[in-house]
Amino acid sequence: EENKYGNIQWGFGRDLLFGAGNNPDAIIFWARLAVMLFNTLLLFLVYYFLKKIFGALPSLIAAFFLALSPNVIAHGSLVVFDVPFAFLSLLSISTFSLFLKDLAENKKFLKNFLIATLFIALALVTKFQAVLLLPILFLGGMTYILLAKKKGLLRKYLLFFAIFSALILFFIGLTYAFHTKNMGAEGMRNQIESIYPMELKGFGRDFLIQSALFSPLFRGLTEYLLGIFLVLGRAAGSVQSTYFMGTIYGSEGAGPAYFPVLFFTKETLGFLMLLFMAGMLSLKGFLKKGEIKQNFWRFFKNPFNPTV
Repeated sequence: EENKYGNIQWGFGRDLLFGAGNNPDAIIFWARLAVMLFNTLLLFLVYYFLKKIFGALPSLIAAFFLALSPNVIAHGSLVVFDVPFAFLSLLSISTFSLFLKDLAENKKFLKNFLIATLFIALALVTKFQAVLLLPILFLGGMTYILLAKKKGLLRKYLLFFAIFSALILFFIGLTYAFHTKNMGAEGMRNQIESIYPMELKGFGRDFLIQSALFSPLFRGLTEYLLGIFLVLGRAAGSVQSTYFMGTIYGSEGAGPAYFPVLFFTKETLGFLMLLFMAGMLSLKGFLKKGEIKQNFWRFFKNPFNPTV
């Protein structure tokens, strides 16, 4: 099939839509409908959280400009996982922040802890790039805990983050175990040997092979890790060419100016003007009366209600 279509992934997708007796129109309709539903939920969440902080009118304006953002319009009705990933990332960060707040204030945090674990695990199985959420949340939580300066809080945070990470790994392994349950030992070994990065030591490849054969759960985790390797290999390869400001760049990337330039040229002018005005007003209020340290601590301690 690889020779027939030039790419084994394209061949599988074409056979799934047209060669297995399926209805391609129905598949496309329901797949796009699911992404559009996630897009709607994302807009609602933005409105819901901002309304709790700033009120109804600012939250409506934010949801309006988000709905008209070129990125949302481009990905909101295509069969891609960018919008579901954004939706789950927003839920992950919000619920993790609530868990941190309850932990620091010595409140009951089990509910928010489990909800945050679920949403972050779902985000990780939605898109491989979501693996960056774990170090980002860990460092953000560490900063919050250190600024709280409460005795024994850091040890407690590290313990629960370790449990948190273990639960997420269990969820990922269980999810991928359903996809790899019929994969034989030889097929798994061949897949690991073909995907494992050549730059890494060989003992890591041997360890993955032994882990994949140990249990279905470890086989699922191994398959997920291979997916991350594929993404990293694709990003590092010259196939990821980038056209920027009249020049085509390869694996070296387009430089630090790439994303700022794209942000200011792709976002709508009205949104950029409001963003600039909001930034100036926020900075003015933040620096008012020279209370920089007090205002910073007040906001960081309770970002959902910084006036308290």
